[in-house]
Amino acid sequence: MKHLGLPLCLICIFAPMLSAQKPELIPQYEKALREAKTDSARAMALQYLSFSLAHTDIKRSVAYGNEALKVAEQSGSAWLVSRCQNGVGWAFFSSGNYARARALLDSSIQYMRATQDYFDLASVCNNQGWVYLKLGDNLGALRYFREGLDAAEASKDKGRIAFMNRSLGSFYNAQKEFDKSIPHIKRALEIFKMLRDSGAMNDCLFSLGNVYSGLGQVETAIEYYKITLPFAKQNGDLLGAGMILENWGMALSELRRFDEAFSKLEAARQQLEPLDEQIELAFLDYIIGSTYLMKGDTMQAIAPLENARQMGTKLQLDDVLLEVFPALHRAYSAIGLPEKAYQTLLDYQTMLDTSAAHAGKLNLQRLKTEFETERKEKDLQIKTLENKHLQSRFWLALAGLGVALMLGFAFYYRARQRRKTNAVLKTKNLEILAQKAEAERLRERAEHSEAVKEKFLAAMSHEIRTPMNAIVGLSQLLDAGNHEPTVAHNISIIRQSSEHLMTILNDVLDLAKIEAQKIELRPQPIALVPQLQFIRDTFAAKAREKGIAIRLETDANLPQNILADPVRFGQILNNLVSNAIKFTNAGEVIISATRTDHQPPPPSPVATAGKDAGEVVISATCTDHQSTNH
Repeated sequence: MKHLGLPLCLICIFAPMLSAQKPELIPQYEKALREAKTDSARAMALQYLSFSLAHTDIKRSVAYGNEALKVAEQSGSAWLVSRCQNGVGWAFFSSGNYARARALLDSSIQYMRATQDYFDLASVCNNQGWVYLKLGDNLGALRYFREGLDAAEASKDKGRIAFMNRSLGSFYNAQKEFDKSIPHIKRALEIFKMLRDSGAMNDCLFSLGNVYSGLGQVETAIEYYKITLPFAKQNGDLLGAGMILENWGMALSELRRFDEAFSKLEAARQQLEPLDEQIELAFLDYIIGSTYLMKGDTMQAIAPLENARQMGTKLQLDDVLLEVFPALHRAYSAIGLPEKAYQTLLDYQTMLDTSAAHAGKLNLQRLKTEFETERKEKDLQIKTLENKHLQSRFWLALAGLGVALMLGFAFYYRARQRRKTNAVLKTKNLEILAQKAEAERLRERAEHSEAVKEKFLAAMSHEIRTPMNAIVGLSQLLDAGNHEPTVAHNISIIRQSSEHLMTILNDVLDLAKIEAQKIELRPQPIALVPQLQFIRDTFAAKAREKGIAIRLETDANLPQNILADPVRFGQILNNLVSNAIKFTNAGEVIISATRTDHQPPPPSPVATAGKDAGEVVISATCTDHQSTNH
């Protein structure tokens, strides 16, 4: 609704604030004033009365405001004066005295800044922002809103932070910068949800509805109005309910659902008339008349538009009159009353000229104030420079002395640190030399121990293996003879045990040789297949004990003999087949030997088939019902 833009913005801006000026609280404030026994209590009661009467009784509001300031100044409390300047300043703003409101709020802001009272500074900056917006200084308004938000953040008070975000969102809404408005209002809504402030949450939802209405998303806006209206009625907020219905009606007229729109607008009138809110009723009459114009019912539009003009003229509501005059001009022109249309146009032009002159006067006053402030700042700067000039030589000499002392201290400190560093380095060098000597001593000791071990093992290999060979030989001779079964069994045990002990001894000696890298292989021809058959037969009994089979598989092209160290080769085959039987619980063990054409690597292998014969690969495969292991 293009012709409804300005009132809608005003409703978006002042909805939460007008709701706070509840006439039903006036008797309570009057009682508090009568019972006040201190200047502080009396000043606060007068301030609240001034604030609450700003819309309904401007004369009394101004009188109460001036009295509140007088009492606060008599109390001698700068804090109380600042608080009253904030409250009374907002009352003057509500009554249309913007210049007085700005002066009072500016004085309060200076005190709050000086005392770093961030909690109250946020509120005062918020009020000053609305004053500057009303005076047409959008940049100044934005500056104060942002300062208020910064102060709220500094106070760390969640309620203040949410309050300032809601105000900043409403400011952007008034500037039709809806993309900037939505994040601030939604942040305020989240904080109010956390604080469980249902009234403030409802205000935020109402503001979001107005934002979406401004974006042209009228259906979405209506959904928000549906949510907020029951809460306002439930809490007896007639003013809030009236403005919600007012905006709802405008949204419906945007959709050209005029019957529903008039129903909502009439319901808004029923909410506002008992409150005697003349400003809101003037807005409402203008909206109703404009809606009739949109519908094409010009005759019906004239009466509410004339009511809006009369009330706007009486209350000096320039914002309303600037919209009403063009609408009335269109209406009178449409019904063929050129004289009234022309007179309306003249009144409109006169008002524009008056508004321009008033705006120029306000602007001139603002420029004068800024000039005086700047002049005072310049005078202060000049005096400061003069004082600095008189003291410059003293400070220069003092600075020179300070620099000299700092340089001397720096040189002393550097020399001292260098001495400390050299001492630390010397100590570290001695520690490193000691550690190096200790490491050399340990290395020599380890080498000596290794040599002693080698000598011991070499001696033991002769000292132990000689009697062991005798024991093994004699036990084999005894085992070859005919003896009683018991004696033969005992001799067999002696032979097997001595052979096993000899094998362990050889393994220990071999391990020592491997560690000393002195092991030697003595290859000689070995019949391959008979050797494999011997291994199979050797472990057949052990396999039967576990209930598994053992068999041998050989290629037909295997060589008859291979060149290998018989001892090492036998050890490898024994270990290979022994492990296969050990890890096979069911199934069979297959000893396989195959020949490949791949040439063996250069180092001497344990076993080889001979020159140009390729490799012989021997493996023991364990197969069972669940897995195959190699």
